[in-house]
Parts: sequence; structure tokens; C-alpha cells
Amino acid sequence: MTRLVLAFFHLFAAPIRWLGADYDQFRAIVHTKLTLDSRRPMSGMHRRGGKKPTNAFAWTLVMYAFMGGMLATIVGQTPTPMVGMTLMHSFVMTMIALSLIADFTTVLLDTTDNAILQPRPVSSRTILVARTAHIITYLALLALSLSAVTFVVGAIKFHVLFPVVLFGTLICAVAMVVFVVQVFYLFAMRFTNAEKFRDIILYFQIGMTIVVFFGYQIIPRLLARVEIKSIVLEDRWWIYLYPPAWFAAPMDLLVGRTGTVQIVLTVLGVAVPLICLILVIRVLAPEFGRALARFDSVPSGQIDTHPTGMPRTPLARQLSRWVCRERAERASFEFVSQLCARDREFKQRTYPTFAFLVLLPVMWTFIGDGGFHAALERLPDTKQYLLPLYLACMLTPLTFMQTAFSSRHEAAWIYHAVPLHRPGVVLVATLKMTFVRFVIPAFVVVSVLVLTVWGFSITVDIVAAFSVTLFVSVLQAILFGRNLPFSKEFNVAQQAGHVGRSFLLMILPATFGGLHYLLQWISPWTLPAYAAVMLLAAVLLMQAYARTDWVSLGRGNQ
Repeated sequence: MTRLVLAFFHLFAAPIRWLGADYDQFRAIVHTKLTLDSRRPMSGMHRRGGKKPTNAFAWTLVMYAFMGGMLATIVGQTPTPMVGMTLMHSFVMTMIALSLIADFTTVLLDTTDNAILQPRPVSSRTILVARTAHIITYLALLALSLSAVTFVVGAIKFHVLFPVVLFGTLICAVAMVVFVVQVFYLFAMRFTNAEKFRDIILYFQIGMTIVVFFGYQIIPRLLARVEIKSIVLEDRWWIYLYPPAWFAAPMDLLVGRTGTVQIVLTVLGVAVPLICLILVIRVLAPEFGRALARFDSVPSGQIDTHPTGMPRTPLARQLSRWVCRERAERASFEFVSQLCARDREFKQRTYPTFAFLVLLPVMWTFIGDGGFHAALERLPDTKQYLLPLYLACMLTPLTFMQTAFSSRHEAAWIYHAVPLHRPGVVLVATLKMTFVRFVIPAFVVVSVLVLTVWGFSITVDIVAAFSVTLFVSVLQAILFGRNLPFSKEFNVAQQAGHVGRSFLLMILPATFGGLHYLLQWISPWTLPAYAAVMLLAAVLLMQAYARTDWVSLGRGNQ
């Protein structure tokens, strides 16, 4: 693939030289960057068994092509190219923008190549053009993979030259995305420092995970409820302000629909991306380079640090006094709380879980017959509140398991250096911190949503489900081994998840949820007794967990 891309750039050697770049140096730099791309794991792809990723970018293209195939089936149902290609370009532009921010930010913010190339006889213009070409190449390959099936469908349904025109509109769309994303970067860099900027990017990464998952589930069902064949866009005023419609208009011209709207939109679709590309190369890219130079003074890393080196969360200290008895346990509570607040990898792995916790029940409700509003009206007469409550029981304990893993696990030697007689103190403090910081807030949100629909008559059910969540969390901590917080390499998670234990994660909440449902029909006092038993069992298990010694810890880590 790298050779094919380089051969494509060879066709544009003259324009590259016209931009002031040395073509041979440009080719060598782009070749190196594309090679590094093939070895860099993408968002959501983790190493297995400690092996280095190979052709990770190629696998990403295959995955995106599969996702694009879903949209191609919708394009094939549209009566005119205008509607189908507006949908397709909207999808492609959103995906490549999110992917650029989520997966490519580390490359965009990496100035290592400047340190290597600038001392050598390589002009800054050559470095700039190579960097821009690298970004556009990356996005163009993603756009082509997302549109791969659409190329075939469009050629069959609309016109044999459809793939040629689509290729041109995708290049224009990529230029628009690069322009918008660089404007966003420059705006964020201007008003934030390096650490806050990296936090913004983190939340975009988390957002992309959520958007991809729910978009793949919801969009087909949304479109299934809409009469696509009856949609007409030409009489909508907002299409002149909507770039995906600009790039769809040339397809209408291709099939002979030569109206004024199509001509105006086509001119916009060609002229505006060309202007944006010139602005990127001449204005935005140099300014972006200067902004990166300012950011170099702040070291990057996975863990945020405060300039004073002191914790800024008195709330964590106060909470530790409420839930921890021993001094060592309180110190461990605060320590792990700070690590969870600062470790970006931990937040990227766990925060989407809580979004799923809220959105999954909404999505399942939406799928019901008659749409969301009809399903919402039927809900108070059902027992479906058990679904979000025990979904919380299933998902929130996973947060505790994620506290064991870190890319900087070598720092775990500190646990063996301090005078810690019983590691169970740290384990229980970590479990309590997870519950106070993550599980309880998530359960409160779910409970508020459930109470809003079903009323306060189900308060006992909420208490019972919460007691089960506490019990399952402690039981899971014991069964899955006793691991000190942030002491394991993350790819160990791929090896440690034994099939039986993973199945247990799913079957336990389902079993207790089924038992909860049956107890509702026996007596009004069975649920309070059930909650009390689960709470007592959780307390007893936590006391046993706190007695973990160094011998048991070593045995649990094997």
C-alpha cells in the first residue's frame, strides 16, 4: 500500500516542487511516516500476547470498509444520487474527522521529526508539505475504505463514471476536514495549556468510541423508519450551508439532473475545499507548527501532573475519612484516586462503560415497536427497570478490574518499598475508591432515570439491585485475583480473562436479576430481606478481602 501511495504522489511531483518542497526529501519523509502508520495500533486495537502490531492500519481499513458497506445498502435505495451521497458524505466526513482527532493526534502533536530533520539540510517547507500530505493521505485512505462498497453500488445503479466523480469529491471532503480540524486544534491550543488540550483530545477519543458503537446500532433503525425515497433536498435552504450536500451535487450532474441548485452546490464543493487547502498549507500549517513548538515546553504523558506535585482533591481526602478506618487505608484511597483522575489510558478504557450504562437501555427502548415515545408510555406498566439496574451491576464492577492495569506498571515497586504489612489494605481501599468515585455516581444516575419513569414505588428494588452490585463487585475482586492497583501491563488483560471467569461476569448479574424478579411475586418483605442478605454478604467478603497477605497476593497474581 505504501508503494501505491508513493506512486500516486509521483504524479504530482511538479505541484509539490511548486509548493517549495524538495521532492526526493518529501518522498523519503512520507515513506517513513506511512511505514510508522502501519505499525501504530489504532484506537480500540490492543496488542495480544505482547506482540507488536503488524499492518494495524490495514486492518483498520478493512474494518472501516465493513462499516461503509452498511451505508452503501442505503445509497442503493435512494432514488437520486443527491440524497444518497449527502448521507454518505455526512457519514464519511464525520468518521474521518473523529478518527483524525482520536487516532492521529499523537502523530500530529509529535515533533520528534523536527528534532531529527531540522538540523539536516531539509527545508521547513519540505517538512510542512510532507506533514500535510501525510495527513491527507491518511484521511483519504480512510475515506476510500468507508466508500469502497459505495463505489461499486454507485457504478451499477447510477453511472459507470460514478467512481471517478466520487473519488474527486472524497478528496475535496478530506481537504475540508483537515481545514476544520486544524482550526479546532489552533483554537484549543490558543486558549488552553498542553495538559488541558490533551484532556480535550481524550474526551474526543471517548466520544468516538461511543459514537461508533451507537451509530452502528441506531442509524440503520433510524433510517428504516424514514421514507428515503420520498426525501427531497433541492428545496431545502440549508443545503447551501451543508458541505456534504456540496459534494453530492456533482453526482446529480453526472446522471443529467442539471438544475441551478446542483450547479451552485458543485461550484461550492470545488472552490471552497481548494481555498481551504491553500489556507492549510500557507497559513494554518505554519501556525500549527509554531503552536506545537510552544507545547514542546510541556512534557507529554499518560498521567497528568500538577505543577506543585501535590494533590488538588480535598474531596478524596474527605471521602477517605468517611469510608476508611485505618490510616494506611485512607492514604491508599487518596493515592489510587489521584492515579485514576490523572491516568488518561484508564479514563479511555473506563469512561465509555458509563456512557453505555445510560445509553444502552435507551437504545433498547427505542428499538421497540412504535418508536421511542410509544415505548416510553408503556414502560410504567412493565418491570423493565430491572434491565438498567442490573446492567449497572454488570458494567460498573469492570471499572475495578481496570485499576489493575497500566502502561507504567513498572512503578508498582513502590508497594514493596513502603512498610506495608498487609496488601489487603490497599486492595480494599482501591475497591472502596472505585465504588465511591465511579459505581455510586453511575448507579445514582441510573436510579434517577428509573425513578423518573416508574416512580418511588420501586425504591426497594433499587436498594436491592445496589446491594447485589456491591456483592458482585467484591466477589469479582476475589475471583479474578488480587492485583495491586496499576501494577499489571495492560496486554496482560488479554491473557488473564479466562473464559469461565468472563462468563461469570455475565451470568452472575443475570442470575441475581432473575432471582430479584421472582422474589417480587412472593411477598412484600422478600426484597428487603434479599437486599439485607446481599449487603451482609458483601461486608463479610470485603473483610475477608482486607485480610489478603503477601502470600495470597502472589498466588492470586499467577
